[in-house]
Amino acid sequence: MDKETKQIRQEEVEYHQQFYQEHELFEEGTWLEEPIPSVMDAFQLIRQKPNLRILDLGSGVGRHSIPIAKDIKSRGGIIVCVDLLEEAVENLNHYAKEYDVQQAVEAVQSDIEDYQIKENQFDFIIAVSSLEHTSSETAFREVLTRMERGTKPGGLNCIIINAEASDEQEEKTMEIDKPTEELLAELDDYYKEWEKINRFVEPLAFETVRDGESMWLYARAITYVVRKEND
Repeated sequence: MDKETKQIRQEEVEYHQQFYQEHELFEEGTWLEEPIPSVMDAFQLIRQKPNLRILDLGSGVGRHSIPIAKDIKSRGGIIVCVDLLEEAVENLNHYAKEYDVQQAVEAVQSDIEDYQIKENQFDFIIAVSSLEHTSSETAFREVLTRMERGTKPGGLNCIIINAEASDEQEEKTMEIDKPTEELLAELDDYYKEWEKINRFVEPLAFETVRDGESMWLYARAITYVVRKEND
């Protein structure tokens, strides 16, 4: 990992550590207020299946995992939640207890690029604002490959990833930062045999903290939902 990538990652870690200390899950007026609709729309396509196995890569404190766990727990479902930060995993376990979904949540502290996925292990894999924080192009591709191989036939992948990200000074703010069309073409190549369910791009602006100062980040957010062919 080069010096620039290390700095970007450290700034991202510090921002999230502070944010999780200052804000609660589902707190009004924050980005934790509710899950992203396109993620929950994708979940609706598979939610009725019993004994669902779901993976949330870069789960944070449970913005998507807790609502999904509440839905699947009565049908024997499990959602595995992977996050780099100890604080995120600790808070996730706290919220799982608070919302009475401990039996449906398995929290794992790990870098997503180190987390191993067995072949045909999951019905639904979520990666929201996490793939762009892998440490290199090689790691990015390896995680995508594991996601593709680790999805059961008929299962879904839901990816939201930022492209062309920059701050107010137009400096790079993500470890993996590509032109939108290049990133879409790469995803299309990985998932060329899969059914495209949702594929769109929208502008994104959000406030963050860098070096103790508030600033705005800008990006183009790609939403990419695909279904693996049945055998």
